[in-house]
Amino acid sequence: MKKELAMLKKWQKRLRLQDWDVEFEYLKPHEMVSGICQIRWDAEHMSAVISAVRYEDTPNPDSPSNGIEHSIIHELLHLHLRTVSHSDETGRRVKEAAINTLVSALMDAYE
Repeated sequence: MKKELAMLKKWQKRLRLQDWDVEFEYLKPHEMVSGICQIRWDAEHMSAVISAVRYEDTPNPDSPSNGIEHSIIHELLHLHLRTVSHSDETGRRVKEAAINTLVSALMDAYE
């Protein structure tokens, strides 16, 4: 868990989200609302919790998109884009694709 918290703090700083109180936790797959990683936030109190499924519990542990650093960055970007709404499934998919593109670019830039 130390590694994950260090990643979280590193990316909070890089994404200029240090003013947010963001926590990280692992959950079992059946405890997740959907997917392998999610974020819940309270904008008024500037707090958030990133929940993730452990690597070994994921459906496809060899997939690079299941990497915990990728997931942390992805969920932090949701904080930046929290006010961008989407009215349908297509809008949600477009937003997720944009976030994944940004995550890949950020990870490549900081290698």
